[in-house]
Amino acid sequence: MTISDLKNSTDGELIKEFTRLRGRSDLAMRELVGRHHEQMYARFLAKVKNESDAHDLEQELWIRVARNLHLYKDEGKFEHYLSKIASNIVIDFYRKSGRDKEVMVDTHYGNAADDDVESGWHIDQLESPGQNVEEQLRGNDLAQYLSNVLIPALPVEQRTAWLLRHESEYWEQEQRLEWRHMAELNNMSEEDVSTVFEVARNKLMSGNGNAQAAPVKLDELETLVFLIWTQAQRLDKSTKFTWDYFAEVLGQPVNTMKTRYRAAQKALNKGLSEYMQS
Repeated sequence: MTISDLKNSTDGELIKEFTRLRGRSDLAMRELVGRHHEQMYARFLAKVKNESDAHDLEQELWIRVARNLHLYKDEGKFEHYLSKIASNIVIDFYRKSGRDKEVMVDTHYGNAADDDVESGWHIDQLESPGQNVEEQLRGNDLAQYLSNVLIPALPVEQRTAWLLRHESEYWEQEQRLEWRHMAELNNMSEEDVSTVFEVARNKLMSGNGNAQAAPVKLDELETLVFLIWTQAQRLDKSTKFTWDYFAEVLGQPVNTMKTRYRAAQKALNKGLSEYMQS
């Protein structure tokens, strides 16, 4: 394609040109970046309130796009595709920087329908133009208290149900979950949580190919670590993260999973409310 052809091409045509040449079409990628740069940079800047960080996050966006364009199915929604990746990058940025500004808040616990028990939860952005520094710090403190104290304190079965349902919203193509984050949510060191995973994996592998062997039984913590970690690292995202799916994976009734999730939800909400009043 000539430069003129590229400028007159749709986003989908540019993507086809880029993937046809196996990522070697710099002109096609430059045209894509040029078309969407201002919009994406403005989005990042609005989220992180810092020009340097916004530039870094936009650069990360285009790196991820270039890596995954061969998987993109052109449905005329490239801007939506960019928006989804950008959202994941912002979430990952706050996690890695330790400056979480999002806290789970239960707005109407007890009123959620059985088939959608998580609907009472929403993410409240605790940083806004009208907030002062003290309020922002309080929001960060609440986020840290939620992840470092309240979630690890949940009974293991409730924690499994809650983390599977909640964390699945944040699993990404490139970086779904880190050992550091996994350890934090379970009040363990990275070494210990990795060891639990290896023990669970070895137990499961020991029963493979032996029809006479007794069914392998993992304890609750091994199940939590192994299941959440392996699910988070899955490359195939075609399976939807639903209650039916997780119940089948765990071998538990759907209603049992929902009950455990509700109990975890109630405990986290109570803990946050008490902490806010302290």
